[in-house]
Amino acid sequence: MGISTVRSAARSRGCGTRKQGAIYAECGLSIWGRPIEHFLVDPPRVSDAGALGLSSIGVKLVEVNGVWHIFDIVGSEHYPNVADFIEEVRVLGASRRLARTLDFSKLTSDSKLVLLHRRAQIDNAGEYFDAMGAWMPTGWHCPKHVPEHESVRLPPIMCAGLWWVDVEAGAIPAHITRHITPSMCRMPDESRLTAVARQMPGFIYNAWARPDGIHPQYRLAIFMVLPITNLAVIRASDGSHAEAQRSAEQARLPVEVCDD
Repeated sequence: MGISTVRSAARSRGCGTRKQGAIYAECGLSIWGRPIEHFLVDPPRVSDAGALGLSSIGVKLVEVNGVWHIFDIVGSEHYPNVADFIEEVRVLGASRRLARTLDFSKLTSDSKLVLLHRRAQIDNAGEYFDAMGAWMPTGWHCPKHVPEHESVRLPPIMCAGLWWVDVEAGAIPAHITRHITPSMCRMPDESRLTAVARQMPGFIYNAWARPDGIHPQYRLAIFMVLPITNLAVIRASDGSHAEAQRSAEQARLPVEVCDD
């Protein structure tokens, strides 16, 4: 599925279900939209949370070249793997909660949802490529098809494709599930990678477990930038969502009141 103006799906996510009276920035799905890989930042852009005024809870409006964007650190508690969030967006679209106190008047159709993760940058990426062994020259796939990332002579310093080669937390051997994605392929015997199936709320995706013996060196980085198709206000049974709706309508973005 690609990204377009259709609303994101109202299903259980890694961070749970949506709250009554809350406001969410959405990026919906459409078969006419662009593939999720289009929105990945590859290589990821290392960022300083302190300099940007970011915290692990909540979002921050940051102005870039005269446009205000929503910067949001995706929590490792709910999405320990970077690929967890990307695959959820692929299936459900994006939905990120915003505080009612946010200055919504700064948001326009040019505003973006800038997503960061504390495991997005892998400084010792070379160890992962070494673990791929004989598969690396012919089987490596960069999701953005960056030419220098698919060189058979010199592996890249970092590539977004490694997010699917660094999966842990709840991953089970892929052979016990029938959910096999087109991106999965057989590793040669020389490889130290193991195919796994990662269970998320509502769906499963396939990837690779981190190779044995590797101790990852992570840094916070921007890994995805999405358009904001609309703001969603979740209807409250007592009508208290009306105040949230008024706040959201200060933005120059479509606002929808929905049940979940």
